[in-house]
Amino acid sequence: MDNCEQSKNKPAEDLSKVSVLSARTAHAETRLPLDADSIVRDEQHFRTLAEASFEGIALTERGIVVDCNDQLADLFGYTRSELIGKSVVDLVAPQSRAFVEEAHRTGMQGPYEHIALRKDGTTLTVEVRARFMNSRNRELRVAAIRDISEQKKSEEALENDRNLLRTLIDNLPDLIYFKDADGHYILNNLAHLHSMGVARQEDVLGKTTFDFHPRELAQQYHEDERKIVATGNAMPGREELAFHKDTGEQRWHLTTKIPIKNSQGTVTGFVGISRDITDQKQLEHQRDHYVQELQEALDRVTTLSGLLPICSGCKKIRNDKGYWQQVEGYIMEHSSARFTHGLCPECLARLYPDFKR
Repeated sequence: MDNCEQSKNKPAEDLSKVSVLSARTAHAETRLPLDADSIVRDEQHFRTLAEASFEGIALTERGIVVDCNDQLADLFGYTRSELIGKSVVDLVAPQSRAFVEEAHRTGMQGPYEHIALRKDGTTLTVEVRARFMNSRNRELRVAAIRDISEQKKSEEALENDRNLLRTLIDNLPDLIYFKDADGHYILNNLAHLHSMGVARQEDVLGKTTFDFHPRELAQQYHEDERKIVATGNAMPGREELAFHKDTGEQRWHLTTKIPIKNSQGTVTGFVGISRDITDQKQLEHQRDHYVQELQEALDRVTTLSGLLPICSGCKKIRNDKGYWQQVEGYIMEHSSARFTHGLCPECLARLYPDFKR
């Protein structure tokens, strides 16, 4: 067989030689002979494993593909024969080539990610795990390559949704927070962070209400939250006291807590929304006070209005119990008026005719 023919057969043998190397080492350690039949069986086993893998597997030497499985060829849109002999750099998008070259040069094992390039010019994101080994004085690199494009899209979509949520809740005046089923904070808006006396999300992650509120208040919050997790029912619109560490004030909150459930209906956490209603409560108190004063005033006016039975002789008034009493006494009981006593000129002349001014 000439050199050209040997070169054609050589790449197809290289992927199998990885397992052969391990087999030979094992036989050497146990001092058992390694016959040709064993080598063939090991090559067949390794080829079967490579083809059964969900991942693409490439065997390279000095950055050149010397063998691969069908999964890798399908992943990049080539046939196996087209991939063999191709430079690894040709399978990498321009923006990732410097990184991949450095990974090969330094022997990076991974896992690491980069942007790969298909035959048709489209790109995909791949995750690579690699190992270097020596086989018959040749340094070979075995790499398992997995397409993670959909995973990356999902991660990016999730991150976008999280950024949208963060932008929304951070621009609302209400206090908003998310907790897991055990009551640990996992997300808080800026208003809620400030009310607890902190500025960063990292300052509250994994902590509970007991780390930020007076024990008595924290215990009540905790009991409410345990009930939500146990029953799966929301707690709508409860008025409760809260302590704001940023101002040192005790405030009134109108709080709603809603359970978060997974696809099986299990409560995995909950979201709380609290609105500061302290000013509203103060206005309500003032309103109630004014209403009470007005009602008392109206009651007094009502009592002194209408028809009052009065004696035309002695001028006594009959009260609502049927008793007759002096006019001044009746009026003093039913109003804030008070009397001083004296004599008019006519009564003075009649009662004290000898009195001279």
